[in-house]
Amino acid sequence: MVVAKAKPLSTILGPDISVQEALDIVLGDEGTNPVKEIFIAPPKPAVLTDEDSGDDNAGRDFNRRQLLADADVRTVYEKDTDETCIYPKSSESRTWIVGDFEQHGRQFPMVDYLEFQNKCVTDFFKMFFDEHIVSFLVQETNNYAFFKNYPDPQINSNEIKCFMQYSF
Repeated sequence: MVVAKAKPLSTILGPDISVQEALDIVLGDEGTNPVKEIFIAPPKPAVLTDEDSGDDNAGRDFNRRQLLADADVRTVYEKDTDETCIYPKSSESRTWIVGDFEQHGRQFPMVDYLEFQNKCVTDFFKMFFDEHIVSFLVQETNNYAFFKNYPDPQINSNEIKCFMQYSF
């Protein structure tokens, strides 16, 4: 019997297990696969900070965001050397064709750029940053302010537009 190197549990269970699931696996294991290491990803940022913590004794002093973060459990496993190894089939040989692509006789359409000739930079900027994008930036800016414990920053779309025009 040979002891192999550590194998991530995500290769068996699939990716994206949470810290709570990893703790349940480790604590529920009867010693069949001793744990070598546990990797815990940083929790995702959220609007709530201290108020989001769960029961302190339920998860070994992890708050709720930490328990929902991604985790990877690496175990030391034993494998029998008596098992037969199955290797993938060798790839089929390929036949390469020497030559160029055939031309298709299709041409790119002629584009009229006259409508853009007299536009300034801010006009192009407004084409790409419409009201939907600006409202999304307002919402995420407010969420970030709440995350940093700055209550009700009252940022609106006019302030975001002013900031963006000043930045460029």
